[in-house]
Amino acid sequence: MQSPWKRAAVLLVGALILLVGFPLTGFAQHAGVCYDASLGTLPEAQGWTSFSAYPGNPSPFVSGGLLHESTTVGGQGWQRRDITVDFSQHVTLEANLRVNSSNYVSNVGTGTREGYYLFLNDTNGAPTYSIGLADGGFNIDSINVPNQPLTPFLIADGSFHTYRFDVLNNQASFSIDGVLQGSGFAPFFQGSDVVNVEFGGLAGASVSDTDLSYLCYDTHISPAQQIANLIASTVIANFTSNIQSQLDAKLNAALATLDAAKNNSAATAANQLQAFVNAVRADVQSGKITCAQAMTLVTAAQQIVSALGQPPLVVSLPCP
Repeated sequence: MQSPWKRAAVLLVGALILLVGFPLTGFAQHAGVCYDASLGTLPEAQGWTSFSAYPGNPSPFVSGGLLHESTTVGGQGWQRRDITVDFSQHVTLEANLRVNSSNYVSNVGTGTREGYYLFLNDTNGAPTYSIGLADGGFNIDSINVPNQPLTPFLIADGSFHTYRFDVLNNQASFSIDGVLQGSGFAPFFQGSDVVNVEFGGLAGASVSDTDLSYLCYDTHISPAQQIANLIASTVIANFTSNIQSQLDAKLNAALATLDAAKNNSAATAANQLQAFVNAVRADVQSGKITCAQAMTLVTAAQQIVSALGQPPLVVSLPCP
């Protein structure tokens, strides 16, 4: 008969095996806008846009609550537009990921490349952060720097790790599993980008095999402030006064509801944002605004509704 001490040791070893072999999704505090593989769907079913720049990559799939991506010819991943990503404020990006393998190329002619990337792009121009993960380490902002050596860390060790990138006032820090790996990172400039958050085997030279549990980013902005920012955005400011007034009225109604903070204010504000989206759709149909402008507005509205904890808005834009 096993002694209590032996039984305890067996249980402890079993627990450690589970912790190493499986993601800690049960312990993660998901905040902000997320892709959550435990929902059993690909990122594109959760509001992300997929892309594959080159033919030949195996199709990603979700199994066992994990997104499996195998990039063999590079240029594959997911992206999202979010006008609230502002490096002068506070932005957090976090991913729980197992890297089974990921390459490192010291120089493709224009810079260093890794097999798996997390990307953040500021909405105010061209500032960018890139976090590249390879088997034996990571790089921050290496894509324009040839021969940048990896910061050593055993990334491809068969375990899930939580990677967290915090940006505050244009300075960033990077941690793995809650342990700070570096700080004081400044963004680099790579030209204007239309997307703000990206992940996957993004580079043309990326070769990697990964399992993603979740990825979340948070701009730490309240839904009310997000609505106020949308009202003040250059997208709406560039419309004619009639269109501005029409759309602002819908947004101001939602803002007033949240400011009043009465019972069911989140649900009421979500309904008012649905009215905003319906107005955007009507403006596209009548040729008053473009599909690109409409997509930016609708995406912002969806993100506000998500922050309110409400179901997604119904969107049916007459766009290709």
